[in-house]
Amino acid sequence: IIINKATLLMVLFSISFYNFVSPETASHAQSIEELQQQIGKRDAIILDLLERVEALEARLPQAVAADQRVKQTGQPTGRSDDAPPGDEETSRALERTLVREGGLVLPPGSIEIEPRYTYTYRSSDALGLVNVNGAEIVAQQDVKRDTSDVSLNLRMGLPWTSQLDFRLPYIFDWQETVTAASERRRRRRSGWGDIELGLTKQLIQERGWIPDVLTAMNWKSKTGESDIGTGFHEIQGALTAVKRRDPLAFFGTISHAWSLSRNDVDLGNTVGLRFGTILATSPDTSLRFSLEMNRSARAEINNGKIAGSDSVVSLFEFGLATIVFPRTLLDLTAEIGLTSDSPDFRLGVSLPFTL
Repeated sequence: IIINKATLLMVLFSISFYNFVSPETASHAQSIEELQQQIGKRDAIILDLLERVEALEARLPQAVAADQRVKQTGQPTGRSDDAPPGDEETSRALERTLVREGGLVLPPGSIEIEPRYTYTYRSSDALGLVNVNGAEIVAQQDVKRDTSDVSLNLRMGLPWTSQLDFRLPYIFDWQETVTAASERRRRRRSGWGDIELGLTKQLIQERGWIPDVLTAMNWKSKTGESDIGTGFHEIQGALTAVKRRDPLAFFGTISHAWSLSRNDVDLGNTVGLRFGTILATSPDTSLRFSLEMNRSARAEINNGKIAGSDSVVSLFEFGLATIVFPRTLLDLTAEIGLTSDSPDFRLGVSLPFTL
């Protein structure tokens, strides 16, 4: 007996149809209405998936084009050359740290307030000419000095990628001097330090191998009392360059400070160099390492230079910054002096927050 394919299919169809309409199985099968509901749900899911795929396909060419533009020019997506930094660009710990380093300005209208505390320790132990019981002698002199600087810093973003800076310090100073291991003198002073005012302007936007370039002009007053402030007005100009290589940002600053003479006394100009790197360990936390060097020329009195009054101050800094609240950054710093003119060490903590 030869059974062709058509006959076999008819037999299978008949058996299936009999089982479908059989009373024994009808009680267990789903009703036509339930099947139609399930088919409707399935069609709705398929339609939703198709719409999502079409939306992704429409956005894909733009994303590819933006990615190619970043690779070719190094320009971040969604930001033109002349556009000021937005809130999203200054919300990470790395950007907040760059603002403090003078390598980034706040968006126009944005205000940052930074309460800061800095502790500095200095000590020296050397022979010197001192006055003991009315007689000038050469003796060993041990000097220890603790200085606490409590300051309020204010930064305000201005139009044309610029920023206004203001600093109001209050100083607590304690010093102990021991001469010839016998005579001990102690001194405590406190008062307002030198108020500072500055303006920062971004000159060049990073593109390709060209870094961000910013310039700053700062004025430091002589509001501080003797042994707390310098007692002289000072004007400082600085140029800062920043190059990003995520998750790193490299920065460098060169500065020159002019001390304005007073009563035929000139403290001498100071040339400074500071460079380092910031590592974004996460969007909320960054680490930074930097080296700062400042060389001051010899002071002058009546146009005569004072021998030994020049100095070289060099500090190595380690910093940690982390965002503790959406608009608040916790910044910790530790600095170690590298030359005899430098402080032994310096510790700082600040809590800048944006309004």
